[in-house]
Amino acid sequence: MNGNQDILIVSHKFKYRSKSTSVEYFCHLLDPAFEQYNGSKAALADGIAVRLKHLSNGQVHGKMSNPYTSHSVKEELWGIGQAYRKKPDIIFFPYADFNYHFFSYTKPLIRGRRVLYSYFNVDELTHRFKSLEHFRRSEMILVTSVEAQEYLEDRFRSKGPRIVLFPLGVNTEYFRPAPKKAADAKRILISGSNRRDVGVMMSLIEYFGKTHPEIIFEMVGIPRMKAFAAGRSNVVFHDYLDDEAFVQPYLRAEIAILPLESAASSNSLNEYIASCLPFVYTDLPGMSDLDLKRFGVGVPCGDINTFIRETEALIFDDQRIETFKQHCMTDREALSWSSKVSNFKALCSG
Repeated sequence: MNGNQDILIVSHKFKYRSKSTSVEYFCHLLDPAFEQYNGSKAALADGIAVRLKHLSNGQVHGKMSNPYTSHSVKEELWGIGQAYRKKPDIIFFPYADFNYHFFSYTKPLIRGRRVLYSYFNVDELTHRFKSLEHFRRSEMILVTSVEAQEYLEDRFRSKGPRIVLFPLGVNTEYFRPAPKKAADAKRILISGSNRRDVGVMMSLIEYFGKTHPEIIFEMVGIPRMKAFAAGRSNVVFHDYLDDEAFVQPYLRAEIAILPLESAASSNSLNEYIASCLPFVYTDLPGMSDLDLKRFGVGVPCGDINTFIRETEALIFDDQRIETFKQHCMTDREALSWSSKVSNFKALCSG
């Protein structure tokens, strides 16, 4: 961190993601010791952790799960203990939607500035929490969309934390343009599971299986699609992949798809741009502050037939693919996590 500022990062571990593919890489840039304690938890009986999670503001709403779990309790209590002993200047929650609650009650015992990073869209902020009072008891909240920024500013007005637009970044050294691809089967990448429209994925794979069986879909980090993918000759399904293996499907693919049920920031979106992979995506407000039509083709939400038609058109249009790739190449470095470190430090110093 800047000058003599010390930072403690209270993170949250997710399956199917390696350190280079998410905000955890940014955490490593902020604190080189991060990997030594990433995902640490307090030694707490599971039964007690389950009871404590029900005291949080998280809740189940329709298909939306409670973001705050018993693992969240253990992660946060570990962080409280570390912060009390080490007295850091900055306490950063890179997944604050999932593991920030009890920390909000620890002032003045713990004086470090609480900096939260929230990726939830307005619908999730409204329905996945019973209240946002725990967010109010922080010094700064970083958000990834203008809609979330305006929503929280309106909720907290002048009596809450500073709300700052801070779009997601990507590791542009890890996610990189592929060398010239071999003339084998064309491949379409599908990665990530959050907010994904499974119906579009299934229909697309079934359609291509009948009309273009030579085209391969590679699926990464989508555990709920494993049963559907089993036995299909046009699908390669990947379980958990380590850092070295995770990037390989990105390097092999010709294009990618991003079918969504609702809008919010997306790691996959940035990964595709950094990898210079044109993509077909669900066009929803609040997805990005970038002009996504420079990198791919937008489709109205829920329009399965148009999604299939546009994917089919793009995969066989070499000239348009090349144009989108050139736009990605021009803009990719602006998304780099490395370029965001100095901004983060300046915000925390202000």
